[in-house]
Amino acid sequence: DAITEEVCGFALAFIAPLGSDDNYGWHLPNYIPSQAIRSKAFRSIRWRKVAHLSVKVSHDGFMTIGQDLLGGPPPTHIPSDGSDALFAVGKGADEVARAFPASPLPWAVLADEAWAQGRVLESYAFARTGYHRGLDLLRRNGWKGHGPVPWEHEGNRGWLRALHALGRAAGSIGESEEHDRCTLFLRDSSATAAEFLNK
Repeated sequence: DAITEEVCGFALAFIAPLGSDDNYGWHLPNYIPSQAIRSKAFRSIRWRKVAHLSVKVSHDGFMTIGQDLLGGPPPTHIPSDGSDALFAVGKGADEVARAFPASPLPWAVLADEAWAQGRVLESYAFARTGYHRGLDLLRRNGWKGHGPVPWEHEGNRGWLRALHALGRAAGSIGESEEHDRCTLFLRDSSATAAEFLNK
């Protein structure tokens, strides 16, 4: 019979990001050779997602990855602040930002408008403002620095849009490290947002 062990680790960063359905975008194979688990190279890998995995070690030397027993952090939802209602009645982003300066949504819209007009540095500044406004709101609502921020929740979209806009503008001005961080952060927060916004 297989021996069941509980292993505390991280999702394997060396597995190619195949755009799987999980929030972190990493795809785990069904089987990993036990000798690979024990190797120095395996233990030295930069890990990503915290997980508590159920692993069955069979007599043929293979380990079967089971379910995440601990689970990741719960999704974080930014409450609606009313800024979207002003957009719905035709108010401009500048006016909405003045009425709701703590909301990430108008700053994200301003960033998109500036980008569309070729004003890259302004887009970068607007996006950075929206990004930090959103971080403040995420922390107030229980976010601990990582975990899902679902695109499906309307209140999260302003921050996710600002994060996307920040990465886009950063790449355009040669800030490649910031671009890469934002791209990964967006995908880790919401694979749905990353797919939608990168169309």
